Amino acid sequence: MTAELSKLCEPFVNPDKGVHTDVEALAGAIRILSDRIGRDSRLRGHVRRVMRKKGILRVKPIVDEKKAGRHKNLLKVKSPLRQLQGHRLTAIRQAQKERIIDTFVELDPKEVIGRVRSSLGKYTRPEFEALLTDVARKALRQRLLPVVEADVRLEMKERGDSEALRFLGSHLRQILLTPFFGRLPVVGMDVSAKGDLAFAFLDMHSQMIAEGRIEVGEKDEATLGAEIMALSEAHVPEAIAVGSGKAARAAGHKVRRALRAVNSGLPVMVVNDAGATSYANGQLAREELAEVSVPIRLAITMGRRLQDPMGEFLKVDAKQLSLGAEQRLVSKANLRRVLDESTASAIAFGGCDFDT
Repeated sequence: MTAELSKLCEPFVNPDKGVHTDVEALAGAIRILSDRIGRDSRLRGHVRRVMRKKGILRVKPIVDEKKAGRHKNLLKVKSPLRQLQGHRLTAIRQAQKERIIDTFVELDPKEVIGRVRSSLGKYTRPEFEALLTDVARKALRQRLLPVVEADVRLEMKERGDSEALRFLGSHLRQILLTPFFGRLPVVGMDVSAKGDLAFAFLDMHSQMIAEGRIEVGEKDEATLGAEIMALSEAHVPEAIAVGSGKAARAAGHKVRRALRAVNSGLPVMVVNDAGATSYANGQLAREELAEVSVPIRLAITMGRRLQDPMGEFLKVDAKQLSLGAEQRLVSKANLRRVLDESTASAIAFGGCDFDT
């Protein structure tokens, strides 16, 4: 507060209005100017454009590095906003959701302070320059940057969502257009929690013609291979279909070794088993395969996913096909729209088989 400023503020001192001193009058004037700057849409647009070009996203860890887990590589992120790709934005949002990190956007005040200062007037008295510069700094820090940062964060979220939705749609299309084995007889295999095997023999029209079960226990490879061949010799399957789960893959390796031990060239092929359990226990499977148990239903769907993947995957809600963790971050309405569009596109690409 200088003598000149005190003289200018004196007419605005009014105890009836809560302004008791010239210092309070000056503080009120600063607040009014700051609010006026904050409401300037053109100025906000300029600061927003500069933040998009020159803003920097920094990450602040909330937990210890040892507890960061798979997000450990995000703890030291310091990247210009324009260089951040959609998948990185999605990973950062996932880490924020799990309360691993916090983020903030930095912008060097020197990049925009000149424009903010000029909004207070170009032709001002030199003795008030320090005060006006201080007003510009406060307005930038308290009025402009918080609002603009929220807008830029929303744009970053939309960019990340767009990339995530594009990835999810592409992944779904890749699953639906999995190459098919063709109209050949196959056998689907399901593995129980104890490691026992359930087989469903399918004809070329994907209809079950026989089923069988084998208790593995401590049997050696030759004995197991002989039992599998004894079940298969009457139906002559072209391949065995097994799921892609951890236990199923381990059982598949064991069955391969068992078949090799009896000099059989019957291939064991891994198929995507995402959503198979929910289908086998769902209403559709109960209506379609009412006469068989759940393990046999799982074996049937494994065989059908080898013969005709699209026809079988379409029986499962696309959200249950393990498309990616991005499903939990994007809008449910947008996710449903993209999945429906990708499904329709894949079906149109594959065409219609009037026999099925």
